[in-house]
Amino acid sequence: METIEVSSNNFRTRQKKFLDMSDQGIRIILRRNNKSYTVMPVSSSVSNDKEYDEYFTPDMLARIDRSLEQVAQGKVKSCIGL
Repeated sequence: METIEVSSNNFRTRQKKFLDMSDQGIRIILRRNNKSYTVMPVSSSVSNDKEYDEYFTPDMLARIDRSLEQVAQGKVKSCIGL
């Protein structure tokens, strides 16, 4: 799997490009203040990746489902502008 490292500033200005690349199976590593983050789609269609399967355990998927339900019910706070 191809991997690309990108700064948080570069990611912010080119989000669509990097999210599209992630959808194509390219691993995106986001670097910020000496920390690293992985950008990956939350979709069972990419679950052929071993690391994806290890991260998205049944418990994690249940937590994501609960979060999506909360969004649908309007039980979230906006983070825009932080």
